[in-house]
Amino acid sequence: MLIIIVLLLIDAIASNSKVLLKYRLDLGAPIGLLDLLLALAFLAAIVPIARNRMPTARIHPIMPKVLGLFLLAAILGSIASFLSIDDDPYYHLTTLRNFLMVPAAACVGYFLTHWPKHAKRFAFWLVIAGVGAGTMVVLFYRSKVETGVKHNVDINALRTMEYGPAIAGIAATFLIYQIVSGYRLFPLFITVVFAFVAFIGQCATLSRSDWVAISMAIGGIYLLLPREGRGLKTVKFALAAPLVMLFIWIGVLIAGRSLGIDFEGKMIERLQTMLPGERVGKAEKAWDTRLNSQIRELQLWTRSPLLGQGFGHTTIYSENGEQMFGYGHNTWTFTLFQSGPAGLAAMGTVVIGMWVIGRRMIIQARGDKIFTLIGAMGACAAV
Repeated sequence: MLIIIVLLLIDAIASNSKVLLKYRLDLGAPIGLLDLLLALAFLAAIVPIARNRMPTARIHPIMPKVLGLFLLAAILGSIASFLSIDDDPYYHLTTLRNFLMVPAAACVGYFLTHWPKHAKRFAFWLVIAGVGAGTMVVLFYRSKVETGVKHNVDINALRTMEYGPAIAGIAATFLIYQIVSGYRLFPLFITVVFAFVAFIGQCATLSRSDWVAISMAIGGIYLLLPREGRGLKTVKFALAAPLVMLFIWIGVLIAGRSLGIDFEGKMIERLQTMLPGERVGKAEKAWDTRLNSQIRELQLWTRSPLLGQGFGHTTIYSENGEQMFGYGHNTWTFTLFQSGPAGLAAMGTVVIGMWVIGRRMIIQARGDKIFTLIGAMGACAAV
């Protein structure tokens, strides 16, 4: 269990440029600290030794399905790569490594979490990691103050993926669920403060896809509320919307004062690029650099609908031979392009399975705090 917590914390608060991407080994593909730790954890998970774990009748039926689909997709995508004249071996191994991290992490989490108390401990550290990621993002912005004031940099220059925004987003959603449901790991005031910091960590990266993701995750909380006392919880959920708006308003004020720029105005401009309607000036819509590439990924997939096009393509090109930007930004079309229906089914089984099993656990918990929170954590992570 300890190695899972270490992986979580490093992924959340370690700098990409200064640590994770800097200290790597080149073994045909870049191998970093997280890769090594995950490999060690995976070996620990699959070694057939006696373990003191909660007795269960069988392995959950979704696990063999997930592992089988990922293995099949890896084989088919690799065959497609070997048949392609555009395959880059280095990029092939790198992308295949990224793809196989999903089933490896699933094995680690499933087989090294032995008792419900371990899952509760992981939930605690997930929140800490999310708050840590949010804090690191705020500190990153403070380091940009002087540059922002002197050069009046464009808002895109302040975008950061230095830390773990996904972890911050999961933690924020999980904490808001706790506020609404009443099942909390921390006192209410601390839960609200932690939710604010984690929420800022997800949204302050200025990634519009992150904004959409956390909005959908928070909206999906209603479907996770236990049936007991749902009327009162529905009222609490409705009141969560003003709380989220307060988070955004305070975050924008802090960012604006720290950077010495009209951060609110720039945020509004960025939000307008996500809305349908007329274009203002030369401003691009959010989908201008994404949609065409996703359509092209689907077009190329249809040329090899069973195998996909393989893992080794560093870029894609239009019918006219022009390089297309936005390649790989949509996980679903990108996975289908690389490894065909098997890869898409593998990813879909993980995401949908987490949500379904998490919600089912909430229902079957019947008010038990630990199992309700474990189920909510899984479902929030899925969205």
